[in-house]
Amino acid sequence: MINPDFITGFLSGLGITTIIVALIENKFHVVNRIRKRISVLKNSGTEATLSLEYKIDKDFDIIFEKFKERLRNDKYFKVDKKTNTKIKLQYKSVSLNLILTPQKTLFIELDKIGCGIKDLKEKLNELLGKIIEFEKDKTLSEFLTCHLVFTLPYKWDDMNLWTPKGLKIKKYNVSFSDETYKSEVEISLNKVNLKSDTKESINYIIEKFL
Repeated sequence: MINPDFITGFLSGLGITTIIVALIENKFHVVNRIRKRISVLKNSGTEATLSLEYKIDKDFDIIFEKFKERLRNDKYFKVDKKTNTKIKLQYKSVSLNLILTPQKTLFIELDKIGCGIKDLKEKLNELLGKIIEFEKDKTLSEFLTCHLVFTLPYKWDDMNLWTPKGLKIKKYNVSFSDETYKSEVEISLNKVNLKSDTKESINYIIEKFL
């Protein structure tokens, strides 16, 4: 991790005063941009969870049988737990939960996964590709919402905030509205929280932080 004092010292060595260095950093966030670029180039780790909600018009047991039929060829496939409203599956080294809600919609939840930040899209797209197969054969009806949470291997603090002397930012929460897919995005330190009614927003938002 690059030490901010190194950047300050380097710029000062070029004849730039400490005050000007501070103004440059506050405006352009040079240190954080360097940290971000190094983290991405090193493919530093991230953790992510994903849930998808669908309308369904089939019995929960029928949906379970359809999932078994399509996933059972994977060498990691197994059924860990099954109740009348929740089924826990293992598929490609990840855990999937199928949850029947009181409103008779289906949640497909991907338990926490870990990978390099540059590999996150590929990991999620592999799962989404399989889910689309269930859409095509009408196992799943109308897509409703998705909820993605993932961590960044660096602090996201590209904001021009005035900090009183002697104080430093410990915690914050910033909300954005995505104009392309009309998604809601919240960021807190190094955690990104996406809620959307379109799956396309998943790759779109991940790209914003690479």
